[in-house]
Amino acid sequence: MPGNILCVTFTNKAADEMRHRIHLLTGDNDTGYICTFHSFCVSVLQEDSFAVQYPKSFLVLDNSDIDDMLRIIYAERGLTLRDMTFRAARDMIEIQKLFKKPDYYLDMITMSLDTLHEKYLQATETKEIIFYGYLYQEKKCFGLDYNDLIKFVLYIFSDAYFEPFNYS
Repeated sequence: MPGNILCVTFTNKAADEMRHRIHLLTGDNDTGYICTFHSFCVSVLQEDSFAVQYPKSFLVLDNSDIDDMLRIIYAERGLTLRDMTFRAARDMIEIQKLFKKPDYYLDMITMSLDTLHEKYLQATETKEIIFYGYLYQEKKCFGLDYNDLIKFVLYIFSDAYFEPFNYS
């Protein structure tokens, strides 16, 4: 049945094209659930936000939101754009999340806001200050960037989240 179809793609344009093609093939307006990876993740997180201790009304952060958070971090810790530009900071955060600290999301899910804040305040290197300041700012406002959306959903879908059932 078309209503049982899940198609996930990278762009809204591709999702619209798939929706159109499925409609042409089936003649049915119910073309299933066709969306981008990120919009699929938003839907899952809105349904199961309790699993990551976030409210259903979490924020999806864009670059301007991230820059606003960086302004706060720079002001709090006395950093300037000579230390690292916002663009370089956004790139560094993404590299940290994807390659250097791929389990970062566990800090966001399991650490209290106070503990994450302490980790930020104890950081001494510019990269660490910015990275942990950013994680703290994200958690403080229940914000998630595009990397977080995918990581949080993978966490929800993983065995780590589900408790094994005890049959005894």
